[in-house]
Amino acid sequence: MSFDVHKLRPDFPALARSHRKKPVVYLDNACMTLKPRPVTEAILDYYHRFPGCHGRSYHLFGEETTKKVEESRQKIQRFLNAAFPQEIIFVRNSTEGLNLLAHTIDFQAGDVVVSSDIEHNSNLRPWQILEKKKDVIRTIIPTKADTSFNLDLYREKIMPIAKLVTILSTSNLTGVSFPLEQIIKIAHEHRALVCIDAAQSSLSQKLDVQKLDVDFLVASLHKMWGPTGVGILYGKKKLLEELPQFLAGGETIEDITYTSAKVAPLPDKFEAGLQDYAGIIGAGAAIDYINDIGQKNIQAQIQELNAYATSKLVEVDGLKLLGPADPGLRSGIINILIDGISAADVSRLLNESENIMTRFGKHCVHSWFNKNKFPDSIRISFSAYNTFEEIDILVQALKNILKFFRH
Repeated sequence: MSFDVHKLRPDFPALARSHRKKPVVYLDNACMTLKPRPVTEAILDYYHRFPGCHGRSYHLFGEETTKKVEESRQKIQRFLNAAFPQEIIFVRNSTEGLNLLAHTIDFQAGDVVVSSDIEHNSNLRPWQILEKKKDVIRTIIPTKADTSFNLDLYREKIMPIAKLVTILSTSNLTGVSFPLEQIIKIAHEHRALVCIDAAQSSLSQKLDVQKLDVDFLVASLHKMWGPTGVGILYGKKKLLEELPQFLAGGETIEDITYTSAKVAPLPDKFEAGLQDYAGIIGAGAAIDYINDIGQKNIQAQIQELNAYATSKLVEVDGLKLLGPADPGLRSGIINILIDGISAADVSRLLNESENIMTRFGKHCVHSWFNKNKFPDSIRISFSAYNTFEEIDILVQALKNILKFFRH
């Protein structure tokens, strides 16, 4: 389809809201994207028409649920170009996927886990715990001043005994993307496994897991116009088969006695208990919707929005933009520090004065803020349904707020 943002917006009912007689302006997409009607309709269709169990109930509702869940798995398989549908494991979010790996990969004392210094807390804390629990060694690669990846330093730091490189695809801090193909190639030359945190990139960037030759990848549907509580763990089939179970119980076994069990094959092995079938079916609808719009169209719109907003914001005194100066290198994110004024106050006033929803704080990258001794920042993040008009509202509101504080 040809892309027209004004035709897209009616599919997202939340954008039609007004509050205090003004329209809402949603600019917190790096945290959570809005949901189009086809996604919520697919969820309601499950609850209203066939609310059964997957894979265990051989009746009308159960069979329809199983069919729809496996169709969603196959859609995600094709979306990522995974070799087998069994390589797609449904989890709650990227965080759960990363924790699953941290608990199941056979780490030994002295094994090295490599990551960058701008990883989300979800790709930091599990490895901190392993460091204390199993004496795993963590190697953190400092990014450059603009938070872009330091490939030369990575080459120097990665060690022959590295067990895992676990690295972001696109940063939720500055929107910068890392050179995945080179990172993976170098890691594999050192016989290290690679996990990619694709939470921020999976909506707008084509991620071909076979072309990348990545071992594991995690993503969250709530950042992909999909439902909350549904995430993806991709893993190469052979690797997933070698990993032990993380959660065990219903659906994860084929047979069991009081003393032994026959573990179910992939993907059931890792999908313990009754799952969020409505959400998984909604995830499939989200993939269909993204494919209809086209990832190239989504990415182009996001980059145009960032370029326009950046051109306006750099003219405002007292703002410092984090990350690369070139908006084309920041995906849909603009993160700003405001000289001498609380980010919390500004973000709240944006919301209260013009219904402009942004995010303030340390954005789950506390370690980087603490290292640099930076105060909280305001993150503005776009999706393809945002408009230039909304950016104009944002810029004018920011100017008004800064004028209020400085006079």
